[in-house]
Amino acid sequence: MRAAETAAAVLLAGLAGWIGLRGAPPPAQVPGAPPDPGEAVVSTGPVEEIVRLTGELTAREAERFTVPLASGWRLQLKWLIDEGTAVRPGDVVARFEPSVTESVLEEAETNLDQKSRELAFKRLEGEQKRLALERELARAQAECDKAEIDASVPPEVVEGREYRQRRLALEKARRKLEDAEQALQAGRLQTAAELFALEIEVADLEDDVGRFRKELASLELRAHRPGIVVHEYHPWWGRKVQEGDRLEATLPVASIPDLSTLEVEAWATETEVARLAPGQKVRLAFDALPGREFTGVVTDVAERGTRRPAWGNGSYFRVGIALDERDEEVMRPGMSARCDVLVRSAEGLPRVPVHMIGRDGARAWVRSRARGVVPVEIVAEGPLLAAVRPLSGAALADGEALVPPGEAPPEAVR
Repeated sequence: MRAAETAAAVLLAGLAGWIGLRGAPPPAQVPGAPPDPGEAVVSTGPVEEIVRLTGELTAREAERFTVPLASGWRLQLKWLIDEGTAVRPGDVVARFEPSVTESVLEEAETNLDQKSRELAFKRLEGEQKRLALERELARAQAECDKAEIDASVPPEVVEGREYRQRRLALEKARRKLEDAEQALQAGRLQTAAELFALEIEVADLEDDVGRFRKELASLELRAHRPGIVVHEYHPWWGRKVQEGDRLEATLPVASIPDLSTLEVEAWATETEVARLAPGQKVRLAFDALPGREFTGVVTDVAERGTRRPAWGNGSYFRVGIALDERDEEVMRPGMSARCDVLVRSAEGLPRVPVHMIGRDGARAWVRSRARGVVPVEIVAEGPLLAAVRPLSGAALADGEALVPPGEAPPEAVR
């Protein structure tokens, strides 16, 4: 019995405490006391709204090396000079596998040698044939001359039958002479035609041999200017080219940049590019140069995006950034950069933490602990703080306490 009474008393006491807590008002805030952990205060000072991009150093002008056009749509990169190596004009930068070109060159040279021999033989044969036909012509001419002398004897001197035979012999000699002349002419034309055809074939083979020799020489890429060699990125593999790669013709392999034309090439997403414009100032930091900060300015923003499969499925927009100053002793193309683009800034306006701003479409507000909802215009918004301008009522005071914005009545933020 005593145990049951004790349990009932404990239950009633707990229920009374729960009812008291639900109905009790919150403790009063002492004036001047610091805000609760869920609150913040208004401050004053500069606010910078930035868009942070990633990019890398590139050279606007450079000697660029690409995969040469050769016998085969892919070439294997056999050797590539180490990145960062200083070269002089004439130094070899890269070599491609030459076996295919060497094979077709050898075949073309063999064909050329055979066809050249055939042409030389045909010329000799044609010359011998010409001499033989010319001898036949000379013989026919001599016979014709003799027949003309014989036939020139008047019929009064020789017997009629003899005279007729001589005239007949003259006609035969003349026909023979005509045939010899025609044979010589035909022989010359035939020989000329055969030689012409062979000369065309030889010329074509000489062109082939010349082309393949140039192609073989093109498989060795040499520098034409002094500088530092930089390896290029493969457009599809997401890495720089390296020895052993099989590369399609015209793909970039390496470059020797003109360090006096260094600039930063950054990339923006579809949401970021709408906030960028030429002329905006940029703060730059390079991973390879810790502790140093550089400045620049946006020079151009691409109007059309490009696909970058290695980065994702979205479109990316190129952003060109000119450096205010360059350090050619340490800066190298390919260095990755963090680019903070200053979109807009504000100074002298109240600053409030970003998480203390309520938003509903284009409308924004903060909630003062003392005054309630205050509609504001966001002038500049940084990653943590935003500069705001109250749209109605008194300005937000420095040190004024703010509470989480919650949901504002519609009429309060119109």
